[in-house]
Amino acid sequence: MTGIIIGISVAVVLYFAAKAEVEPKYAVQNSRLLAEVTDKTGDLTLLWKKNKIDNLYSTDILMWNAGGNYLDKSMFSETDRLRLCPNENTRILQARFINSSRENLQFSLDENGEKDCLYINIVGDEAIESGDGGLINVLFSGNQDSEFTINGRIKGYKNGFQVVEWDEVVLKMDNTAKFLFPVIVILQLLMCGYLFISITKRLINDDDNSKFDYVMSGSCFIMILSILYVIYDRYGALVFGVPWVTS
Repeated sequence: MTGIIIGISVAVVLYFAAKAEVEPKYAVQNSRLLAEVTDKTGDLTLLWKKNKIDNLYSTDILMWNAGGNYLDKSMFSETDRLRLCPNENTRILQARFINSSRENLQFSLDENGEKDCLYINIVGDEAIESGDGGLINVLFSGNQDSEFTINGRIKGYKNGFQVVEWDEVVLKMDNTAKFLFPVIVILQLLMCGYLFISITKRLINDDDNSKFDYVMSGSCFIMILSILYVIYDRYGALVFGVPWVTS
């Protein structure tokens, strides 16, 4: 028991120690097909600034500081600048910041001529504080599996921006989930309450049926776990992710 308590204490200390560092991260949303030329579209032609393209996709890219310390503008290298880059066979048509964690924190994007990469700049004398960041919308021509990376050297943090899964950090707020989530939680709570009351009555009445009690207790435990999972899946990003961005 003592070992478990010590282990938990060390884990908590290490967690908060890690949070005190700078943690640059980014996440890329699954691409959304907006338009595509195929054999079935006949004479349809897609043009972007008078140039033909085969398809048009859209995606959002989130970049932020997940650590507890601030990321100062001076920490970004001038020779290996912060930049957004697509993979091969992917062409960025338009990219812009559509949101930031606070009004005073603004970003800009500039072309640099390197494999269609775009430089990412912090506007003015600002810093990316803990939890701060920006959301980039990208229109591109490529395919469903096109990838984007955020590269560049950050002084004192050799790993640079690290990619994480979008669903792990962005709060899901689709209309279906808004309706179904409270209904599921209420039903599960009612079922768990019923099981708990049934077990309590049996204990008070000293009704000895150990097998039944074990089944009921196990069912109640499973209900509680499922409730916690649903809550985490829907609102876990509020604690572990980026609360100012929703999808």
